[in-house]
Amino acid sequence: MTFISNNMNAQKLVEFFIHSCSHDLRSPLASIKGLVQIAEGCHNQEETRNCLGMITDCADRMNQLIKTFEEYMETNQHVVAYEEANCRQLTSNIISLFNKEIEEKNLLVENEVEVGD
Repeated sequence: MTFISNNMNAQKLVEFFIHSCSHDLRSPLASIKGLVQIAEGCHNQEETRNCLGMITDCADRMNQLIKTFEEYMETNQHVVAYEEANCRQLTSNIISLFNKEIEEKNLLVENEVEVGD
C-alpha cells in the first residue's frame, strides 16, 4: 500500500512539474506572438525595433528556462556513490596543506574528530 501511495505522490509531483514548466514556457511564447503582431502593424521603425528587442528578451528568458531544465536533468541523472571516509586522516591532510601558514602565524591546531554512527 505504501508503494502505491508513494507512486501516486511521485506522479502528482511530475504532473505539477510539467504544468509549471508548460506555464513558464507558454508565457514568453504568448508575449512573442503578441509582439510580432504589434511589430507587423507598426509603421514606425523605432517601435518595431522596441518590439524586436522585447522579442529577443522573451526568447532569452525561454532559453534560460530550458537551460535550467537541462541542468536539473543532468544533475539528477548522476548516480551518487557513498563511500566511507577516514575523517581524522582527511582533516590531517587538510591541516598539512596549511602547515606553512600555521607555523608562520604560530598557531596551535588541534585535530579532534568525533565520529558518529
